[in-house]
Amino acid sequence: MPLPETVGDFWQMVAASGAQTLVTLGPLQDETCPVFWPEVEGSIQEYQKVRVELAGSQDLKSLIVRTLKVAETGTTPRVLKQFHVNTWIQSRTVPSSCDLILEVLQHVDRWQLHTDSKTVVVQCRDGCRSSGLFCASAIVCEQLKLEQELDVFRTVQTIRASRPQFIVDSNQYAFCYDLALAFLDTFDTYSNFQ
Repeated sequence: MPLPETVGDFWQMVAASGAQTLVTLGPLQDETCPVFWPEVEGSIQEYQKVRVELAGSQDLKSLIVRTLKVAETGTTPRVLKQFHVNTWIQSRTVPSSCDLILEVLQHVDRWQLHTDSKTVVVQCRDGCRSSGLFCASAIVCEQLKLEQELDVFRTVQTIRASRPQFIVDSNQYAFCYDLALAFLDTFDTYSNFQ
Protein backbone atom coordinates (compact mmCIF):
# COMPACT_ATOMS: atom_id res chain seq x y z
CA MET A 1 0.00 0.00 0.00
CA PRO A 2 1.30 3.47 -0.70
CA LEU A 3 3.04 5.56 1.91
CA PRO A 4 1.76 9.11 2.50
CA GLU A 5 4.49 10.51 0.23
CA THR A 6 3.88 7.96 -2.57
CA VAL A 7 0.08 8.12 -2.94
CA GLY A 8 0.35 10.31 -6.05
CA ASP A 9 2.92 7.97 -7.59
CA PHE A 10 0.65 5.02 -6.83
CA TRP A 11 -2.29 6.57 -8.68
CA GLN A 12 -0.07 7.53 -11.61
CA MET A 13 1.04 3.88 -11.84
CA VAL A 14 -2.59 2.72 -11.76
CA ALA A 15 -3.57 5.23 -14.44
CA ALA A 16 -0.59 4.41 -16.66
CA SER A 17 -1.16 0.64 -16.37
CA GLY A 18 -4.74 0.92 -17.58
CA ALA A 19 -5.82 -1.33 -14.71
CA GLN A 20 -9.50 -1.52 -13.90
CA THR A 21 -9.08 -3.90 -10.95
CA LEU A 22 -7.37 -3.18 -7.63
CA VAL A 23 -7.08 -5.77 -4.85
CA THR A 24 -6.16 -4.28 -1.46
CA LEU A 25 -5.25 -6.90 1.15
CA GLY A 26 -5.47 -5.91 4.80
CA PRO A 27 -6.72 -3.00 6.85
CA LEU A 28 -5.20 0.47 6.88
CA GLN A 29 -3.70 0.42 10.36
CA ASP A 30 -2.03 3.73 11.08
CA GLU A 31 -0.76 7.03 9.68
CA THR A 32 2.01 5.24 7.75
CA CYS A 33 -0.70 3.85 5.49
CA PRO A 34 -3.26 6.56 4.78
CA VAL A 35 -6.61 6.24 3.05
CA PHE A 36 -5.65 6.75 -0.58
CA TRP A 37 -9.10 7.14 -2.16
CA PRO A 38 -12.00 9.55 -1.60
CA GLU A 39 -14.11 8.41 1.36
CA VAL A 40 -17.39 10.19 0.58
CA GLU A 41 -19.47 8.91 -2.32
CA GLY A 42 -19.43 11.41 -5.18
CA SER A 43 -16.34 13.19 -3.90
CA ILE A 44 -13.21 13.65 -6.00
CA GLN A 45 -9.57 13.70 -4.89
CA GLU A 46 -6.65 14.90 -6.98
CA TYR A 47 -3.44 12.91 -6.61
CA GLN A 48 -0.76 14.72 -8.61
CA LYS A 49 -2.23 14.56 -12.15
CA VAL A 50 -4.79 11.83 -11.45
CA ARG A 51 -8.40 12.46 -10.45
CA VAL A 52 -10.11 9.76 -8.40
CA GLU A 53 -13.84 9.80 -7.69
CA LEU A 54 -15.67 7.43 -5.35
CA ALA A 55 -18.71 6.45 -7.42
CA GLY A 56 -20.02 3.84 -4.98
CA SER A 57 -19.21 1.39 -2.24
CA GLN A 58 -20.65 -1.98 -1.28
CA ASP A 59 -19.90 -3.59 2.07
CA LEU A 60 -19.93 -7.37 1.70
CA LYS A 61 -19.32 -10.00 4.36
CA SER A 62 -15.57 -10.29 3.93
CA LEU A 63 -14.66 -7.32 1.80
CA ILE A 64 -15.59 -3.85 0.62
CA VAL A 65 -16.06 -3.29 -3.10
CA ARG A 66 -15.50 0.32 -4.13
CA THR A 67 -16.29 1.68 -7.57
CA LEU A 68 -13.84 4.42 -8.46
CA LYS A 69 -13.55 6.62 -11.53
CA VAL A 70 -9.91 7.27 -12.40
CA ALA A 71 -8.63 9.77 -14.97
CA GLU A 72 -5.36 11.45 -15.75
CA THR A 73 -5.67 15.16 -16.50
CA GLY A 74 -7.41 15.67 -19.84
CA THR A 75 -8.54 12.05 -20.29
CA THR A 76 -11.87 10.29 -20.01
CA PRO A 77 -12.38 8.58 -16.64
CA ARG A 78 -12.42 4.80 -16.54
CA VAL A 79 -14.11 2.66 -13.93
CA LEU A 80 -11.87 0.83 -11.49
CA LYS A 81 -13.16 -1.61 -8.86
CA GLN A 82 -11.27 -1.88 -5.61
CA PHE A 83 -11.73 -5.16 -3.76
CA HIS A 84 -10.60 -4.30 -0.23
CA VAL A 85 -10.12 -7.28 2.08
CA ASN A 86 -9.90 -5.42 5.38
CA THR A 87 -10.44 -8.60 7.43
CA TRP A 88 -7.04 -10.15 6.59
CA ILE A 89 -4.99 -9.78 9.77
CA GLN A 90 -1.56 -8.64 8.62
CA SER A 91 0.33 -10.31 11.47
CA ARG A 92 -0.65 -13.69 10.01
CA THR A 93 0.97 -15.00 6.85
CA VAL A 94 -2.27 -16.69 5.75
CA PRO A 95 -5.89 -15.53 5.94
CA SER A 96 -8.37 -17.09 8.36
CA SER A 97 -9.82 -19.38 5.67
CA CYS A 98 -9.51 -20.39 2.04
CA ASP A 99 -13.09 -19.20 1.55
CA LEU A 100 -11.97 -15.59 1.91
CA ILE A 101 -9.50 -15.85 -0.98
CA LEU A 102 -11.94 -17.86 -3.10
CA GLU A 103 -14.62 -15.21 -2.57
CA VAL A 104 -12.29 -12.40 -3.61
CA LEU A 105 -11.09 -14.35 -6.66
CA GLN A 106 -14.70 -14.98 -7.66
CA HIS A 107 -15.57 -11.27 -7.43
CA VAL A 108 -12.43 -10.30 -9.36
CA ASP A 109 -13.12 -12.90 -12.08
CA ARG A 110 -16.70 -11.68 -12.49
CA TRP A 111 -15.58 -8.05 -12.74
CA GLN A 112 -12.76 -8.88 -15.17
CA LEU A 113 -15.31 -10.28 -17.63
CA HIS A 114 -16.67 -6.73 -18.03
CA THR A 115 -13.38 -4.84 -18.35
CA ASP A 116 -11.17 -3.90 -21.26
CA SER A 117 -8.01 -4.30 -19.17
CA LYS A 118 -6.91 -7.63 -17.75
CA THR A 119 -4.31 -5.94 -15.54
CA VAL A 120 -4.93 -6.47 -11.82
CA VAL A 121 -3.04 -4.38 -9.28
CA VAL A 122 -2.57 -6.32 -6.03
CA GLN A 123 -1.28 -4.57 -2.92
CA CYS A 124 -0.67 -5.26 0.73
CA ARG A 125 1.14 -3.57 3.58
CA ASP A 126 4.64 -4.88 2.83
CA GLY A 127 4.11 -5.46 -0.88
CA CYS A 128 4.93 -9.16 -0.83
CA ARG A 129 3.57 -11.40 1.93
CA SER A 130 -0.20 -11.19 1.38
CA SER A 131 0.12 -10.09 -2.26
CA GLY A 132 2.36 -13.05 -3.04
CA LEU A 133 -0.05 -15.53 -1.51
CA PHE A 134 -2.99 -13.94 -3.33
CA CYS A 135 -1.18 -14.12 -6.69
CA ALA A 136 -0.14 -17.73 -6.06
CA SER A 137 -3.75 -18.54 -5.12
CA ALA A 138 -5.03 -16.99 -8.35
CA ILE A 139 -2.54 -19.04 -10.39
CA VAL A 140 -3.45 -22.26 -8.53
CA CYS A 141 -7.17 -21.77 -9.26
CA GLU A 142 -6.55 -20.73 -12.87
CA GLN A 143 -4.39 -23.82 -13.50
CA LEU A 144 -7.08 -26.07 -12.08
CA LYS A 145 -9.72 -24.42 -14.28
CA LEU A 146 -7.70 -24.45 -17.50
CA GLU A 147 -5.54 -27.56 -17.21
CA GLN A 148 -7.53 -29.58 -14.67
CA GLU A 149 -4.27 -30.50 -12.98
CA LEU A 150 -1.87 -28.73 -10.67
CA ASP A 151 1.72 -28.81 -9.50
CA VAL A 152 1.87 -26.50 -6.46
CA PHE A 153 5.61 -27.04 -6.05
CA ARG A 154 6.36 -25.92 -9.62
CA THR A 155 3.89 -23.02 -9.36
CA VAL A 156 5.58 -21.70 -6.21
CA GLN A 157 9.03 -22.33 -7.70
CA THR A 158 8.10 -20.33 -10.82
CA ILE A 159 6.70 -17.45 -8.75
CA ARG A 160 9.74 -17.34 -6.48
CA ALA A 161 12.11 -17.32 -9.46
CA SER A 162 10.97 -13.77 -10.27
CA ARG A 163 9.73 -12.72 -6.81
CA PRO A 164 11.80 -14.48 -4.09
CA GLN A 165 9.95 -12.63 -1.33
CA PHE A 166 6.62 -14.30 -2.31
CA ILE A 167 5.44 -17.40 -0.38
CA VAL A 168 7.56 -16.67 2.67
CA ASP A 169 6.95 -19.73 4.84
CA SER A 170 5.62 -23.28 5.00
CA ASN A 171 2.20 -22.02 6.19
CA GLN A 172 1.72 -20.16 2.91
CA TYR A 173 2.95 -23.16 0.93
CA ALA A 174 0.49 -25.46 2.74
CA PHE A 175 -2.26 -22.86 2.21
CA CYS A 176 -1.83 -23.23 -1.57
CA TYR A 177 -2.64 -26.95 -1.25
CA ASP A 178 -5.59 -26.27 1.06
CA LEU A 179 -6.87 -23.65 -1.35
CA ALA A 180 -6.67 -26.09 -4.28
CA LEU A 181 -8.76 -28.61 -2.32
CA ALA A 182 -11.27 -25.93 -1.27
CA PHE A 183 -11.50 -24.74 -4.87
CA LEU A 184 -12.19 -28.28 -6.11
CA ASP A 185 -14.85 -28.69 -3.42
CA THR A 186 -16.80 -25.81 -4.98
CA PHE A 187 -17.61 -28.05 -7.95
CA ASP A 188 -20.03 -30.97 -8.02
CA THR A 189 -17.55 -33.08 -9.94
CA TYR A 190 -13.88 -32.49 -10.61
CA SER A 191 -14.39 -32.63 -14.36
CA ASN A 192 -17.08 -29.94 -14.31
CA PHE A 193 -14.88 -26.84 -13.99
CA GLN A 194 -16.99 -24.67 -16.31
